[in-house]
Amino acid sequence: SNYYRVYVLGLWGNALKGLVFENVNYCDDFPDIEHCKKIGTGLDFGFTNDPTAIIKCALAHGELWFQELTYKTGLVNVDLENPAMSICGELKKYEIDNTIIADSAEPKSIAEIRRQGYEIIGVKKGKDSIEAGITIMKQYKINIVGASPNLRKETKSYKYQEAKPGMQVEFSNKPIDAWNHAIDAARYWCMSNLNKSE
Repeated sequence: SNYYRVYVLGLWGNALKGLVFENVNYCDDFPDIEHCKKIGTGLDFGFTNDPTAIIKCALAHGELWFQELTYKTGLVNVDLENPAMSICGELKKYEIDNTIIADSAEPKSIAEIRRQGYEIIGVKKGKDSIEAGITIMKQYKINIVGASPNLRKETKSYKYQEAKPGMQVEFSNKPIDAWNHAIDAARYWCMSNLNKSE
């Protein structure tokens, strides 16, 4: 109903109930590298329907900082003739020289990108890894840097599933499987670089 109000009727929307991330700030500048306790890159693979998302990530001043670099469909891993249509071309464009944490479900893609000289590893997943990664992220204030249009849209749309009838709560602890490509890239980096005590 909220989307109907905004996108069909053109009215002001209501704040979405059940948002996964509520402590989000939008800002212009990424912290200077000397102020970053940890810094790196998160990568979520996509192709036809789902976009490939590359997110610059950092822990600085006790907060998380994310900046959208790439959010595109149709990217192959390597294309020497047309680098603009490849993940490696995007990594080169943004001069990525730190460790990239990617979705471990695509080991062949990781191997192909590693052969091009990038330090890329698959995230270690476990049972309920989505919820575990979200729990880690929610311990921090999140800053979305620069335009980052899709990352902004995702943080404003990513919500928990509504609870089944008869349950005592309105929402479950499982998020919907939508509005999460850039968030997944950031989550992979957080799962590999942060522990709950930091």
